[in-house]
Amino acid sequence: IDFAWMTDGVSIGLEVSDTEYNGMQTESVGRAAGFGFGCVALMRRAAVAARGEAGSATRPFERNELLLGSSDDARFSIASIGVGVGVGVGVGGGPASLGLQAAWAAHVGVRAVVVRATPLASPAGAALASLARAVALVAAAAPHAHVLLRVPMSDAGWHSWNAVRALCGSHTRIGLALELCDSDSASASPSPASPTSTSTSTSTFAVKQSVDSLPASIQSTTQPATRWLAEPVALVVIPHVLFLLNKKNYPVLPKRHQHTVHQLLKLSPQFLVSCPAVPPISKENGGVEAYRIYIDHLCKLAPPDSKIDSFAKGYDDFLQAPLQPLMDNLESATYQVFERDPVKYTQYEAAIAAALADRKLAVDQSFFSVCVFGAGRGPLVDCVLRAASSVDCKVYVIALEKNPNAIVFLNQKKCDVWGDAVDVVYADMRYWVPTVK
Repeated sequence: IDFAWMTDGVSIGLEVSDTEYNGMQTESVGRAAGFGFGCVALMRRAAVAARGEAGSATRPFERNELLLGSSDDARFSIASIGVGVGVGVGVGGGPASLGLQAAWAAHVGVRAVVVRATPLASPAGAALASLARAVALVAAAAPHAHVLLRVPMSDAGWHSWNAVRALCGSHTRIGLALELCDSDSASASPSPASPTSTSTSTSTFAVKQSVDSLPASIQSTTQPATRWLAEPVALVVIPHVLFLLNKKNYPVLPKRHQHTVHQLLKLSPQFLVSCPAVPPISKENGGVEAYRIYIDHLCKLAPPDSKIDSFAKGYDDFLQAPLQPLMDNLESATYQVFERDPVKYTQYEAAIAAALADRKLAVDQSFFSVCVFGAGRGPLVDCVLRAASSVDCKVYVIALEKNPNAIVFLNQKKCDVWGDAVDVVYADMRYWVPTVK
């Protein structure tokens, strides 16, 4: 699932957490500070409350109710929608209002909708069911947008996400907006917040209720950050309160959060800085732009992918159709993947060399015929020739291949490299009758 809706590389966005900036204001501040996108609450807080009290959930929106009010806003910003987790309760009037908000997001062309839970007292199971219904409703009403459930990076957050994901049937457009948090704050119960609050404590409070009924052994387990590497994390939210100031008064993340960011980069997420309109960083030290510069620098310092990670890139989380080379002719790209495994061919070569050495001693001769069944594009033939040379043997190699497309590569290699030492045979090994022993 490709959730990288902004760019092929790392993109860093801005969320103004304490002031109701509309789409135009967020874009103005964000672009001036070099951010790649913004995250804007879809509705004003007062409008959400008024609709809930008046019971006018299905009434069309007034222009002044919306913060993300046009397609121009949606080109830069993604939407954020708050949902209540009480039984049958949704922010601003229930499911009807929530569907109206999601439909508006789809209307203006929002590429992603962040769903954040708000704290309403209810049993854990009912809260999760209500949250899952809300997420599924948003996904249905905005069929072309990714829906990202915002949860804290805590044990409670993972259990909530896992339950919602299961209740939604592992929907392919539902992913994660993972909010970094301190371990202490993740386990504490904060005070209730406003329906559109985007603070760490709010989302933590909402999901904490979901683990109240779990066994104590699960509730107390501290899971490593690697648990999230198997999840569809599309967005990593970094609240400004997590940043420390270095000796020069520039913002930096603690070492453990730096390590977490480097781990999450394996999932190619986007990053979102959540900070107040007037950040605690002085203008002399860059203001809000200092956060973006630091995260961009931190991403560039990430260690390179291992050979295994590089080899598997592009195949993560995809079910692969089983290869059936006896029935289907393999594509060139498949051969190329095989040939990128150096260990396999090194071991093949060592095994062939050992077999030739044993055979040489057993029969007291140094010339052998070797048949390579399924020669592909020729790497195993190269292994045979190198192995023979290493044990001072001469070999006549028959490269047998039933794929007419691979035969082209084999004939070219015979002409350019192998010469008369190799005979290329186009045949199926199941029916081929050898002419030499």
